[in-house]
Amino acid sequence: MTPVLSPENLVNSIPKFISNGTEVLPPYSNIIKEKLLEAEKNEFIFRLARGDGRAKSLKYILDDSILFGWGVKSTHAFLENIKMREFLEPKHISESKIYKLVDMSKNILSKYYYNSPENIDERIELLKAKIKEGSDQERFVLKEFLCSLLHNAQHEQFKDVTPLISTSEGNLRYEKIKFFVKKSTDKYVVLDYWVKKSDENKTFIKTDNINCILAKMGLRWFPNRHNEIMVKYALFPQQLIGYFYYEKNILLHYCVNNHFLKKIQEDLNFKIGDNIYIEQNIDFKTIPFNIIYERSFNRSFSVCARRA
Repeated sequence: MTPVLSPENLVNSIPKFISNGTEVLPPYSNIIKEKLLEAEKNEFIFRLARGDGRAKSLKYILDDSILFGWGVKSTHAFLENIKMREFLEPKHISESKIYKLVDMSKNILSKYYYNSPENIDERIELLKAKIKEGSDQERFVLKEFLCSLLHNAQHEQFKDVTPLISTSEGNLRYEKIKFFVKKSTDKYVVLDYWVKKSDENKTFIKTDNINCILAKMGLRWFPNRHNEIMVKYALFPQQLIGYFYYEKNILLHYCVNNHFLKKIQEDLNFKIGDNIYIEQNIDFKTIPFNIIYERSFNRSFSVCARRA
């Protein structure tokens, strides 16, 4: 049986489309709906959803110039200039800071070993030895693995500095996200995003793969009930299609990224998953972030600008 909030059912239930505060009328409202439905069959991308009803987040999400100009940043992008922020920036490697991540992980790991949990100290020391002996690339991989581990476990300290953004993927993504968000707020959005499947481990991490690694280590980990994909650093505006807007659990409209709408108006063959260029002029007086990220051609991240 088709779930109530399958992507197809949800898209077909959209009462109206808006962009830049103005309603999008036919024929483009119909074309947008067709593009959303077609994207569900695009075998080269993952369609992702993320819900948010926090007042602080909604303040800038509902500002189209910020959301569709700059995207949604991880908690890390809002941090003041502290040592942990520097360490969690792309490409930054610090042996001592990776040890800190290992120590932060210890209490979590010790709860979930089902094979010789008393050896946790020994395993931690072995992990630290690998960090010490490993190459920079191996340390970088370990850093990302530990970050995803702490993020996934909602570690009390790490969740306030995490460079990762949780999203849900698959045919049940909207149903799962809406169930989670609607419990805590009357007004919320469900962001509509995509990533290239070929960018796995470059721009995103699949929780299923993390769980497989942990199982091989002898860990019984959290089940992946929400089909989670952890996006690194930011939901970039060129991949943010739009968002579903709800009040009191009623869908009022779908807000379309104005760059996406403009591209459709210019080229009816344009589809979700194609590239969009967005010109950005960094002015920290008008944006709430302390860090702006950029991606190179090979999809690796770096910091483009920091608030002085």
